[in-house]
Amino acid sequence: MKARNKILVVDDLEMDRAMMVKIFKDEYLVSTAGNGKEAMEILLNDDVDIVLLDLSLPVMDGYEVIAAMKADQRLAAVLIVVITGSAGESECRAFDLGADDFIAKPCNPYVVKKRVRNLIDKYALQTEELKQDLEKEKQRNKADAAFLLRVSHEMRASIHSVISTAERIKEEPENRQKIIECSEKISSSAQYLLGVMNDMLDMSALEQQKIVIRRSPFDLKKLMEDTAGMFYGQCKEKNIHLHMDFEDFTEKYLFGDPVHFKEILVNLISNAVEFTKADGNVMIRVSQVPKIDSVVNLRIEVTEPFVQENDSTENVYGAGLELPFTVVKETPAISSEKLKKVRALFIDDDVEELEYGKQVLGRFGIQCDIARDGKDALLKMRMQYEKGQGYDICFTDWKLPGMNGIEITKAIREIFNDDTMIVVASDYDVTELRQEAVVAGANLVVSKPMFQSAVFNLLMNITGGQYQKDSTERVKYHFDGKRILVAEDNTLNAEMVMKLVNMAGFKTERAEDGQKVCEKFIKSKPGTYDAILMDIQMPFMNGYEATKYIRKSKHKQALTIPIIAVTANAFTEDVRACLASGMNGHIAKPVDSERLYRTLDKLVGQSK
Repeated sequence: MKARNKILVVDDLEMDRAMMVKIFKDEYLVSTAGNGKEAMEILLNDDVDIVLLDLSLPVMDGYEVIAAMKADQRLAAVLIVVITGSAGESECRAFDLGADDFIAKPCNPYVVKKRVRNLIDKYALQTEELKQDLEKEKQRNKADAAFLLRVSHEMRASIHSVISTAERIKEEPENRQKIIECSEKISSSAQYLLGVMNDMLDMSALEQQKIVIRRSPFDLKKLMEDTAGMFYGQCKEKNIHLHMDFEDFTEKYLFGDPVHFKEILVNLISNAVEFTKADGNVMIRVSQVPKIDSVVNLRIEVTEPFVQENDSTENVYGAGLELPFTVVKETPAISSEKLKKVRALFIDDDVEELEYGKQVLGRFGIQCDIARDGKDALLKMRMQYEKGQGYDICFTDWKLPGMNGIEITKAIREIFNDDTMIVVASDYDVTELRQEAVVAGANLVVSKPMFQSAVFNLLMNITGGQYQKDSTERVKYHFDGKRILVAEDNTLNAEMVMKLVNMAGFKTERAEDGQKVCEKFIKSKPGTYDAILMDIQMPFMNGYEATKYIRKSKHKQALTIPIIAVTANAFTEDVRACLASGMNGHIAKPVDSERLYRTLDKLVGQSK
């Protein structure tokens, strides 16, 4: 049974108190007081839900009672209904002090009862809503704590990997191959950290407890090896043997969310390494369940021996899951007669990549030559040209010993003719590589793995068939002759941004802080600068302040020059703040060159 609410009637007239008791006694528990002091004693010693208060009282008047209640934390939430014959200014004063309702005497008993009931119901509803909000906040805090714990777990693993891999480089500073391998592992860990950071910055997904799935192609084996490599340092410290086993694989490249897949693996392996004793073993087994249409199901199992607390018996603990992925669709066939004439060269220092390239081209009936480095590639090309043949298409990896893919491309264009189509492939961020490769003479820059569909499009182009433009192919931007002012206090960041815009034809000038960018712009002749790239966190004057200062200046370009934020501040509110300060766009760090060029094209325009 629901407990009845308690009402305190405070009035110096006994007749008025008796009337209120009569009105409310059947529905509420009612107590009375004849003056303010007596009322306060009752309030401090009993749980009261609502006070019906006259203002004209002996000892303490109603105003003093209201003030005393609101000043006491225990009584501040008690409802107060003023019922008095003093109307006019007294009503305003009562509300200013904190009264919840005001009823002037003489009053209709039905009206009083109705208004008191409505007030209590409203209070009860607000209390319930507050409880629900508190419960939601509790759940949200719990989810936040779990999220931060997971992020901390994953970031520690990546940071530990970066530190331990950097230490490995110090062990053999002259071993170029080891430096390359370690650098790749550091890059992989850094990319993973960036993915975790993106999750952290996606506050809306965090609040709604949703995960945004971003599907892209990835090399399963390489992803697994990179993930295991993150734990090299930890395993070495405990002398743990970390073994990885692949079973029944028919597909090497899959479509899915590699970032979140890697997060799952990090959690599984991290726990296994943490709970495995020194000199122990951790086994990661990846097996492929029979494929259904284009869907591949993978079973991931991580097992390790462990000893339970207060138990000398060693057990084998296993954790696993099964995940679905899709594979590349089959590519239409091309006339084998046309392809018999196509000659291809595949350049890569990775034996598995060379085998994969030969396999893909072999599906189209093409026999290709292979080379392990730039020197070998140029020698083979020279031999073929001397025979009067040459190559129709050349696939080259970007990261190669000796000459990289860009240098190989330049050498091919300088030594041989322009008939050979050159495709530069990279498992790094191709957005930074693309412009440099194109300038060097590459026809196309693609991300690894090079799927059969992409190769199909290239072969169709060579053989004169219908060519479907690769979705990864980017627009070539030319801003030759245009000048841009880069406001950036960090020298390394400034150099990277300036290099990106230089590659697209911009001439650049740097300002080291917010104050200097304002001085340089205001002192410049109109037309000197075509745009300003503005960092936000700078000394003396931040990016917001500098932008507002420029917009308010008397320079002829003050209101028209495009100002684009290039900043690590990547929240939605940061974008709004940039636009509110007078900027025209926002680019988050690390800078995506394609987005930067596209924004500059929109705001500045390319050279004619």
